[in-house]
Order: sequence, then structure tokens, then C-alpha cells
Amino acid sequence: MAIEAEALQAILKQHIKVDATGLSPAVASAFVTGFDEAVEAIRSALAEDTARAAEGWEPIETAPRNKAIQVYVPHLDYYGNEGVYAGMLVDMGTGLRWMTFAWAMGRDMNEEVLPTHWRPLPAPPALPLTKEAADANR
Repeated sequence: MAIEAEALQAILKQHIKVDATGLSPAVASAFVTGFDEAVEAIRSALAEDTARAAEGWEPIETAPRNKAIQVYVPHLDYYGNEGVYAGMLVDMGTGLRWMTFAWAMGRDMNEEVLPTHWRPLPAPPALPLTKEAADANR
């Protein structure tokens, strides 16, 4: 979903309210800052989500349990993989927890480092036909 910065700024200004009762306008305006930065941050996040959706990424809330999948962990770029790891949402009967197979090698992920998106693992490569199978297909 593409949204212009100006439209996003208008939405923020429409919905964010400040009670500046009794303050002069010059003083009241100092209490609300960072609109432009917020607009850029939100626009960047929306663009990233749009790009990830185009690559087959789904919101992490929809991830299957107890099944190996690819997970995206923002700002976790070990080994040059740009935050993409094989992982699993594990339910061992005592609660759910995320585990990865690359970062932390099977250890639980902590609350500060959690995936935000997931997608199925890619299909394995096709195996070459054995000589017998190739002969049978002739």
C-alpha cells in the first residue's frame, strides 16, 4: 500500500491530539514534535512490509507451530543473511517459544530478538533421474 508522506502527515495530525488548555500557541507547539520523522518511519515500515509481502513473507502472527520455516528477524544480520533464518515456533506443552537453526543454534530467541515475518521453506532441488528411471521413461 503506497501512501504519500503528506497524506500520512495529515492523518497523524488529524488523530493525535494535545490538550494545551491555557498555553499559548507558541508554547503548545513545542509539546508535539517529530511529526515529519514519524511520517518517514511509518512510510519506510509500510514500504518494507509491501516488499516483504511481494516476496511471500507473511506476518509472524500467522506462522505455523512445530514446523520448520524461514523467519525474518530485523536488525539481526549474522553471517550476511540479512536477518533471514530457518526457525520454528515450538509448542512443547509449556508454552510457545521461537527457536532458530542458525542464529543461536537451536536456542530460544529472547524477547528483544524476535521474528516479524515468516514464509515456507523453499522446495528442495529436484533429484536427477537414476539410469534405471531414465531408461524406463524412454
